[in-house]
Amino acid sequence: NWVRGRTGLAGDTAVGIFFAVSVALGVLFLFLKREYTAEAFTYLFGSILAVGSVDLWLTGGVTLAALLTLPRLWGRWAYATFERDLARADRLPVERDDYLLSVLLAVTVVVAVKVVGIILVAAFLVIPAAAARLLTTTFRAMTVLSVGVGIVSALAGLLGSYALDVPSGATIILGQALVFFGAMGLRRRG
Repeated sequence: NWVRGRTGLAGDTAVGIFFAVSVALGVLFLFLKREYTAEAFTYLFGSILAVGSVDLWLTGGVTLAALLTLPRLWGRWAYATFERDLARADRLPVERDDYLLSVLLAVTVVVAVKVVGIILVAAFLVIPAAAARLLTTTFRAMTVLSVGVGIVSALAGLLGSYALDVPSGATIILGQALVFFGAMGLRRRG
């Protein structure tokens, strides 16, 4: 409630952020205690060492599908996101586009869970976009910034986890959380 009251973000976004951060901290503490179940850990946060060539091909295929779909539907999705009733009045297939986006998102999540785990997928869907929403005013800028936050936090998290010998998924999420709280601080000052 505190974050929602100070940022204007929806309640489910704030819950998603704190859920991801709390689970990441829990897993990190369990790892440091060395009393955790490797299988549960891999399912929740994935295992970069378990990624095989099939996983990479599937990820590449999903990325290609997104790159081919996004430019064609970008304008319609942006329009329907901010002016849903107007988009319907302009006879855009809003419901069909919603289903298409849901299918693309579901396929992305299914492929990504195998590679990075459930919690990290959830964090990537919420935290970068929430941070970008606090810092930008346009849909395009929010999208570009959220992708940038996702990429930078993933790379920084992987490097940090290697240097500290801690789980990469938890490190990436905590890095994203730092970016979010930094964005929250910048917005509060502005």
